[in-house]
Amino acid sequence: MKYLTISDARSHLPGLLDQLDDQGMVITRRGKPIAKLVRYRDKTPAESHYPLRNLPLQMDEDFNAPLIAWEALE
Repeated sequence: MKYLTISDARSHLPGLLDQLDDQGMVITRRGKPIAKLVRYRDKTPAESHYPLRNLPLQMDEDFNAPLIAWEALE
């Protein structure tokens, strides 16, 4: 991970954005980390918390029909 001072980040920001990798860069002030610059990534459907949300819903024509009878219930 690359560390850079806040003054370097201010003066070279457009170039830094092109150099960003998966780890990002840590911006420091007086030697102490204050921020992390990371590449923005859109969530894809696979990364969503609800992966089945956009799938079509299909129901049987006879939706209200009773379920298969079990021998244990007879």
